[in-house]
Amino acid sequence: MAKTKTDQTAASFFNGFTRTFDELGATVQIPEATRDFVRSQAVAASTRAEEAHKQFVSFADQAKSMFGPFAGSYSTVTRSMLDVTLANTQHYFATVEKLADANSFGDAVSIQSDYVREATSANIERIRGAAEQAKTLMSENTKIVQDQVKTAA
Repeated sequence: MAKTKTDQTAASFFNGFTRTFDELGATVQIPEATRDFVRSQAVAASTRAEEAHKQFVSFADQAKSMFGPFAGSYSTVTRSMLDVTLANTQHYFATVEKLADANSFGDAVSIQSDYVREATSANIERIRGAAEQAKTLMSENTKIVQDQVKTAA
């Protein structure tokens, strides 16, 4: 397929950006003290996120045992959302740690690009899984309600 004039113009435009970032990345260095600070803050924040996740999961489990099947379904969905949030948070802070190891602007841009690609892919899969889980839970809860209506009638 032949490139159109628009394709050629766009390629030329983005090639200019690529060259500029490559040149900038080779000349700008990030101080080690800055990288150490970012790394330590990312680790601390990740630890706090994991503790919060444990507390929310405990609450969701308690709700499931107290309120029966509908709350249990809600608890299951909520727990899945909490797990996804923790996974996204951990991925984010792992990326921040990687960024702290970047020696140049070019390295940082590459790490950020990888993060966006990986996060997007993982979240699409998580959304598919959550939709399937919600469908299954709705089907199960519908059966429970139908059985209860039959018993009451």
